[in-house]
Amino acid sequence: MPLSGMTGFGRAEGAAAEWSWAVEARSVNGRNLEIRFRGPPGFDQLDRAAREGAQSRFARGQVSVGVQAKKAEAGVQVRVNQEQLDRYLDLGAPLIAAGRAGPPSLDGLLALRGVLEVVDTEDDPEAQATLEAAMALSVGAALDALAASRRGEGLALTAVLVALVDRIEMLVGQAHA
Repeated sequence: MPLSGMTGFGRAEGAAAEWSWAVEARSVNGRNLEIRFRGPPGFDQLDRAAREGAQSRFARGQVSVGVQAKKAEAGVQVRVNQEQLDRYLDLGAPLIAAGRAGPPSLDGLLALRGVLEVVDTEDDPEAQATLEAAMALSVGAALDALAASRRGEGLALTAVLVALVDRIEMLVGQAHA
């Protein structure tokens, strides 16, 4: 049975719709299997995918899985808060009528607090489920890369241990001679 190390790193990236993401999986020594997950808000199913994926691949170690996700600006809308704009215009109208101020400029009005609002567009539940499924595949790919990293460490450890055992056998043979 080949040895497997307990420390390693795996990374996977993905993109779908207006989203892009990166998944990083790390592990360090640990007596039991301990899994930690950190992901973006609103993607609760990824925690389960990370835990189940780690449990199916590893028996020991502290495994941390992190997902960083970013939505493209296409999912953001800017709109004018007409009520707030009207309040500002109503406040300024007497000053303009009295000749104490000139008419406001468009850029000046839009720069006033609360006139422009940035609103995220809502994803429909089907699109959200599809996105989470794609992200879960990347979680699996990162865990696969972590497993490969741990196997690589195990191969390196095997070579060191075999060399040490061979050296011990040689020294024992010399001691008996």
